[in-house]
Amino acid sequence: SLRLVNLNAPYYIEYGIHETENFSLSATLGALNGVQKGRGRLPRIQVRVGDYQYDSGNYIYSDLPLAGRYDLGSCPIDDDYLALRRYFWLGTDAAYKSALEALARKRAAQKNLNLTEQLPDLLRIEPATLLLPWTRSSLDEEEWKTRVRRLSAVFAEYPSILNSTVEFQHVQGQYYLVTSEGTRVRVPEGSAHFRIRASALARDGMVLRDSVGFHALDLGGIPPEPVLREAVQGVAANLSALLNAPVGEAYTGPVLFEPVAAAQLLAETLGRSFVVRRRPVTEPGASIPFANSEFEGRLGTRVLPDWIDVVDDPAAQEFAGRRLIGRYPVDLEGVAPKTVTLVEKGILRNFLTT
Repeated sequence: SLRLVNLNAPYYIEYGIHETENFSLSATLGALNGVQKGRGRLPRIQVRVGDYQYDSGNYIYSDLPLAGRYDLGSCPIDDDYLALRRYFWLGTDAAYKSALEALARKRAAQKNLNLTEQLPDLLRIEPATLLLPWTRSSLDEEEWKTRVRRLSAVFAEYPSILNSTVEFQHVQGQYYLVTSEGTRVRVPEGSAHFRIRASALARDGMVLRDSVGFHALDLGGIPPEPVLREAVQGVAANLSALLNAPVGEAYTGPVLFEPVAAAQLLAETLGRSFVVRRRPVTEPGASIPFANSEFEGRLGTRVLPDWIDVVDDPAAQEFAGRRLIGRYPVDLEGVAPKTVTLVEKGILRNFLTT
């Protein structure tokens, strides 16, 4: 409710915080070589000055601490009102002073730039209220230590493999968000990961590597131990086979990518092209590394075969009977996701924008 009576008072303030509990461990050849456990709170403080049409954002230095560079230290993990209030007050002060300097620099830089289009710097959204319950998952840490030891010991049966690691990580917590527009969000966050890595040295000196990972939003998505053991044995057997395989001949021609590689190829080459980023205001004459989308300027043209449709749906719970981990009820700015049709019968219809 505090107000500054001047022309550069904040018009938008946002407080977000990720509260997490993390447990991770790794083992090699049946022995633990790393165990970590901790709690943390990662704050996100944003203050914008100006107005929705033109403000301190979308400038090359907007997110840098241009003023108030005192060290805030780590965010308190105890629910102590005065300690949290002090932390966010000092963080707001630093963010506000940096926003003032960023706005002044941005105005000075634009005096020497010829802008053909002036988009709003921030779009007003309907305030969202989403307060979801969170139940802390019970994790048997000793059981997971024993399980990781057992699974990592499988590699002892393959003496030709030089390095191997089995890793487990479990993260759980909540994300809080409040804004001056009225948004109030509390949503649970969590993930579970199980990774298998191994490497060996071929006769010609080439380093060979293989890995497998299982990723889920919670412990229930990690397969049972027999499936994990089969995956460990698969990595070891495949790497051993690679050591004895002949060197591939030189080849020029088409390549068929199989399931895992096909998905990664699609994400790297196609997925990134659907994202259109706004070029920030820069200093006159200064060049910044900025990668344009391969599809920019191609709306309404054919980019894929006519039998392919591409739809982005962050709210989807599952696909073909499998749970999806790339879903969320609201994004980090409190905006509920909507389905976007990107490609329809091979024709580019839309982009992913922010």
